[in-house]
Amino acid sequence: MADASPDWAVICTAGAVALVLASNLIDTARFHGSLVEARKQQVASLSTTHRAEIQLDALAKGTQALADQGNPNARAILAVLSQNGVQIRARN
Repeated sequence: MADASPDWAVICTAGAVALVLASNLIDTARFHGSLVEARKQQVASLSTTHRAEIQLDALAKGTQALADQGNPNARAILAVLSQNGVQIRARN
């Protein structure tokens, strides 16, 4: 005899799978939002770092130029930088 009643085990399993998938989708969307925010912060930090690098490079070039012209203070600065492992390759 064929039973016309729905198979509740299959319906419950399908419902549970649908809930798990929906939960995973929501968690993924939240995680994506967090990643987007973190990337924005990193881009801002990278931009600030790049500007500082440009300024330091300009200072190094200027100090090197002064040292090349014989400025004793610039030579002292370059000596201290060299002792600390900083190499200035920037020449005007």
